Amino acid sequence: MFNRAESTRHLPYFTELAALDDGDVAWRSVSAGLVVLRLVDAWIEEGAAAVAADGWGVRSVEAAIEEMPAGDIVRAVLTSVVDAIKTSSAGDMHAIAPRLMAYGRALDLDAKWLLAADVYETIITHVHPVEESDVAIAAHLRLGTCLYKVGALDEASASFDAASAVASDVDDMFGILRAQIGHAKIAHARGNTPGAERLLDAAIAAAEAKRWK
Repeated sequence: MFNRAESTRHLPYFTELAALDDGDVAWRSVSAGLVVLRLVDAWIEEGAAAVAADGWGVRSVEAAIEEMPAGDIVRAVLTSVVDAIKTSSAGDMHAIAPRLMAYGRALDLDAKWLLAADVYETIITHVHPVEESDVAIAAHLRLGTCLYKVGALDEASASFDAASAVASDVDDMFGILRAQIGHAKIAHARGNTPGAERLLDAAIAAAEAKRWK
């Protein structure tokens, strides 16, 4: 049966690949990132069998990574993701999530915001919002920033709301303040400069109150 959810998963990667020549170095990097993310999905959904040492899936992913330029820092990050998957209990994101965050951040810094957003969404989908709240909050905040940078302001606002909600649940004032700053940027982008200033003033006041408690 046709699975619509499966067909649209990691869509930004397929879109990016379609725009590149398959002989391009960038194509190899994007392709390697995609197969690593799909390996993470399979490991979460299918368990250890998806990353069996003699499995075709892992070997093909490692081969895709090896095709990236040797000096590419993303190559080392993706390799670390695969290594962590092979040594972690199925579904345990503690070792994998920080490595995926590093991958997302590398894409983010390279202005590959839609790809980075996909990575952050993958992390959010698979981590526990309380047990791994630090990663969940950070992923929501980075996702919001990426969406803001591509002009998806409603979606960015929703991501900052989600970050604030998780941060509130675990009493993470820093996370709440960062989400507030994100909302201020959105208000400014929408031309509501007074609203942005009020949000920033409120964030500063809250930080000061927290500092002196």
